[in-house]
Amino acid sequence: MDELKIMQTINYIEKNLPVKNWKINEIDFWPIFRIVTSLNLLKSKSKINNEIYEITKNPKEIPSLSHIFDDKDIDIIFLSDSQYRVKLNSIWYNRLSDPFYEISKRMGYKAINLDFSYQNAGKVPVIENTYSLQNQLIASQDLENLENLDLKLDRFEEVREKILYLTKDENDVPDISKVKWMATQILYWKERFREIILQKKIKSVFIVNYYQLISYALILAARELNIPSIDIQHGNQRSVYYHNWNSIPVNGFNTLPTYFWCWSKEHGLPIKTWVSKTERHDVVIGGNPWTEMWKNEESTLTKFYDQEVNKYLNNSNINILFTVQPLYPLVGWKYNIPNWVIEVIRVSPPNWKFYIRYHQQMLHKYKNEHDFCEKQLAEFITKRKVETLKATNLPLPALLKHVDIHITAFSTCVIEAKEFNVPSITLHDSSKLFFQKEIENGWVVEAKTKYEILQAIDKQKKFKEKINETIIDNSKTLFESTFFKIVDNIKSPNFDSGSLRKEILFSIYFTDQEFEKIVNNYEGTDSYKEALYVALAYKELGDLNNEMKFTIIALEKALKNRKKIKKRDILLFTNRLISEECFENYAEDFVSLIEERTGILGEIFKQFFDEQKYDQILKLCKYFNKLNLDSLYYSGRALIHKNNLVEALEKLKMYTLLYDNINETAITKSNNFIISAFFYMGKIHIEQKNNELAAESLKKCLEYSDGNHQKASELLKELF
Repeated sequence: MDELKIMQTINYIEKNLPVKNWKINEIDFWPIFRIVTSLNLLKSKSKINNEIYEITKNPKEIPSLSHIFDDKDIDIIFLSDSQYRVKLNSIWYNRLSDPFYEISKRMGYKAINLDFSYQNAGKVPVIENTYSLQNQLIASQDLENLENLDLKLDRFEEVREKILYLTKDENDVPDISKVKWMATQILYWKERFREIILQKKIKSVFIVNYYQLISYALILAARELNIPSIDIQHGNQRSVYYHNWNSIPVNGFNTLPTYFWCWSKEHGLPIKTWVSKTERHDVVIGGNPWTEMWKNEESTLTKFYDQEVNKYLNNSNINILFTVQPLYPLVGWKYNIPNWVIEVIRVSPPNWKFYIRYHQQMLHKYKNEHDFCEKQLAEFITKRKVETLKATNLPLPALLKHVDIHITAFSTCVIEAKEFNVPSITLHDSSKLFFQKEIENGWVVEAKTKYEILQAIDKQKKFKEKINETIIDNSKTLFESTFFKIVDNIKSPNFDSGSLRKEILFSIYFTDQEFEKIVNNYEGTDSYKEALYVALAYKELGDLNNEMKFTIIALEKALKNRKKIKKRDILLFTNRLISEECFENYAEDFVSLIEERTGILGEIFKQFFDEQKYDQILKLCKYFNKLNLDSLYYSGRALIHKNNLVEALEKLKMYTLLYDNINETAITKSNNFIISAFFYMGKIHIEQKNNELAAESLKKCLEYSDGNHQKASELLKELF
C-alpha cells in the first residue's frame, strides 16, 4: 500500500481524534497502535510471501538471561535482534550495536548485550557479555491477557474504522483483543527489564529498532526509572515510524526513546522537526560506526576481507551488487527480483558480473523467498554470471569497497554504498521517499524497465569514473565524541533497591530452568507467587514433599490477599490440591474464591475433563451450594464416564432446564454444550430402553444444531 495514503490517514487521526491520550495501564499506546497498523498495511500481499515464524530455545553457546544476576553492576544495556549479526572471522558480530559495545568497553563502562530472535537465526558464537532472551521470549508467547488492564482508548472504534477504509483485511488493524495481547506482552517484559535495571543499577539503554514489543517494554521501564533510552538507526527511517508525529504530549510518549541516534543530519532533521516540540525526546547525530570501521586501510580486519573478496571478484569486470529485499515492503511486486531484472542479467555483456546479496530475513523468516530467487538465478549461477553465496555471507562494506555499481529496490544499502563512492540504481517507487536528495545529485538513478536499467548502469559507470572526492574520515571522531557526550552526562540513578521483587526474579529463574537458585534465594515474604515458584522448583527437582509443603504455604498466603490471585494460579492450586486430603481444610475458602472470579469455574472443569480427572470434578462440585451451568454439565459428563447413568441424566436434564432461564457467563452457556447435553441424554435414554425420551432428546439436539448432528440423526433413524 502507498505510504503516502497511510500517512494522510494517520495525520488526520492525530489532528482530529484524541489518540495522544490513549493509555493502557501506564503504557502510552498510540505509538504502538500507529506503527503496528502501518507496518501491516505496508506489507505486500504476494502469494510467495509466507513468513517462517519460529522462536527457538536459548542457544547453548549464549548464557540465558538469569545469568545476568550473577554479574556485578552494569552501566549500559544494548538490546538487539540477532538478525543484525554478520560473520566476522569466527564471531557473529552485531553490525549495529557491537561498535557501541566496544567503545563503551574502551571508555571503561560495564556493558552487556541482550540478544533475541523471532526467526531462529542461530548466529553463534557472539561477542562476550551477551545474554539470550530466547527462553523468556518463548514463555511470553503463551501468556493469557492480563485481567486488570485499564483501557483508556477514547473513540477507539472510530479510529479503527477510519484505517479500515485503506484495507480489505480486518487483521491489518488490531482489534481490542489484539490490543490487550500487545499490552500484556509489553507489561510482562517491562516488569522484567525494570527489575534488571534496578538490581544492576543500569544508567542507560541502547536499542536497535525501537518499534518492537520487547523494545517498547525496555523504553517504558527506562522511562519509569528516569534513565535515558537511545534508538540506534538501523536503516531507512520510514515516515510512519520516525517522521510526522503531529499530536504528541509536551512530555513525549513513554513508549518512544529519549534519543534517536542518527547517522547524519539529513536523517536527523525530519525527526528534529517534531521532537523539538517536546521536552523529552531529542536527536543526536553520531555517524555510522559500522561503515567507518571499513575505511581504515591499516586494519587487520579490512586487510583480511580485502583478500577474501579478491578471491571471488575480478577487478577487470564491471562488478554489480544487487541487494535483494524481502517482499513485504515491495508493494506492487510479485517477486523479489522482477523478471525484467532477470532479463538484464541475460543480455548483459560478458564482463558484467552480478553479486546478488539476500536480506538477512530471507535466510530465516522469509527463507521461501530466498529459495524462489535461487531457482530464478540457477542458470546464471551455473554459468558464473551470478554469485549469491559469498555476496550474501561476506560483510557488506567489504563488498562495497570493490564493486562498481549498486542496484536495489530501495534498500538502505544506498546510503552505505555512497559511503564507499558506489553509485546506486533503484527500481521501486518507494525510493523517492528515502533518496530524493541522492536522485537529485546523481548518486541514485531510477529505473523501471530492462532498457532503463541497462542505460542506468552505463550512466552510473561514468558517474563513478568522475568521482574525485576523497572520503574524509571524521565519523570515527564524531561517533566517539557523541557517544561519550551521551553516557558521560548521565547521572547515576538513585534506585531504591528495597523495591526489588523476588517474584519477577524467580519467574526469570524458572523460565531458564535455574530451579536451585529459586530454592536458595527464597526468604519467606508475604508474596504467594514467590512461595509458588519455590513449590514448582521443588517439583522440577523431584522433591514432591517440599513441593506440597510450599504449595500449601503459597495457598495460605494467597487466601489472605484474594484479589491479587491470578486466574492461572487458581487453576494451578486446584489441579494440585484437589486430590489431597488437605483440600478439605481449604475447601470453603477455595470455592468462594472460585465463585468470585467470573468464568474460572468452567475453565477448571474443562481442564479436569480434558485430563480425564472425573473424580476431581465430582469432588469439587460437592462444595458448590448454588446451581450453575458449568458444574451441572461437567458433573453430568463425569458421571457418564463413572458409569453412573442415573445421576448423570439428572444433572444433564437440570442443565438443559436451566440453560434458557439463567443469565451467566459460564463457558457452557453456548450452543455446542446444549447440543452435547441433549445428545448424551439421548444416549442414556437408549441405554435405559426408553426410546420415546431418547427420541425427544435427540430431536432437541438436532433442533439446536440446525439438523447438523450426524450421530444424533443416525441414532434417531435406528430408533424408528
